[in-house]
Amino acid sequence: MDIKTAAQMLTENLPAIYGFAVRNLYDAGEAEDLAQEIVCEVLESVGNLRDDRAFWGYVWSTAKNTLRVYIRREEQKRKRQKAVENTFYRETIIPSPEDDVLDASQNADDIYRIRRELSLLSKTRREVSVRYYIQNKSCSEISEELKISVEAVKYHLFKARAKMKEGYFMERKLGRKSYDPGRFKIDF
Repeated sequence: MDIKTAAQMLTENLPAIYGFAVRNLYDAGEAEDLAQEIVCEVLESVGNLRDDRAFWGYVWSTAKNTLRVYIRREEQKRKRQKAVENTFYRETIIPSPEDDVLDASQNADDIYRIRRELSLLSKTRREVSVRYYIQNKSCSEISEELKISVEAVKYHLFKARAKMKEGYFMERKLGRKSYDPGRFKIDF
């Protein structure tokens, strides 16, 4: 198919292409840009089309691919813009010494809570968690060291995360028994 015929067919059906763009983007301005990109992509590569009867299938396949590329590109633009804004925001605000003290105390409190919850886990879950998160070992390495299956390692990690997340926000009251448990007696 030659470019003139393809351009004429696309011009006649431009509302359908624009409708596709609006339906997928919900924004008229972006839809116009996408419709233009679809038309350009089709016209650039229409010479590769072997069968003229497959033109509309080719157009809609190209439209879907162009939509994917467009969405990916716009998302990357948003991420870059957000990174630039965050960098600008961080550079323009000068932290005060009070902020440093507050951040340090918050970090110390976070570390205390994480250690507290880690200490309350069962032995196996604690060993798996320490090896995975602190020693940066893979699940297969942990499974070899502890002589358990990889699935068991993943299960223990999942349960440990859930237990730690649950306990992290709890306010725990530690009494005398926490530091002086006393003697264990069996009384029958």
